[in-house]
Amino acid sequence: MSEKAQYYPELQRVVDCTLYIQEKYGSYDTDVGITIRVKLGIGAGKIFQCGVGNQDYHHFVCFGPGVMSASEAEHHCESGEVIMQEAAWDLCNPLHFNFGVKEVGFMRIYEINTFVDPEYRGRPMPEKEKARVQQRGSKDCEAFKRLQWGYCLHVRNNPTP
Repeated sequence: MSEKAQYYPELQRVVDCTLYIQEKYGSYDTDVGITIRVKLGIGAGKIFQCGVGNQDYHHFVCFGPGVMSASEAEHHCESGEVIMQEAAWDLCNPLHFNFGVKEVGFMRIYEINTFVDPEYRGRPMPEKEKARVQQRGSKDCEAFKRLQWGYCLHVRNNPTP
């Protein structure tokens, strides 16, 4: 299995999770009459992590192309959107998504049409849905195994009010 095929189920899970965040928590009305909305960007690339500080005060810093990719996607978002940057989109099978082109290099994701592994979701699954998925099996997995891919993925969600 190529690296791209290996990481695609995780990317699809991240997309499912971001869509779920938008559905459940994407808009919040505060007690002072202000509505806070979430925008989420998904990117791909290498991510490096290092620690900064001493024994009393310590932070971890993440940086690299994967962070920049997710940050670029988030900057192209409007409130309530999930935007995927080109580096992450190149790892996807477009037939599995309902999407639109936001700008060149940035896709707006509306929903997932086909799951590679329906049991490996990025959101809680109701018992009724779990039973249906287990009964049907995952025909999508067999078709996906035949695809040829070839890159590596690291994803960062970037929620901001």
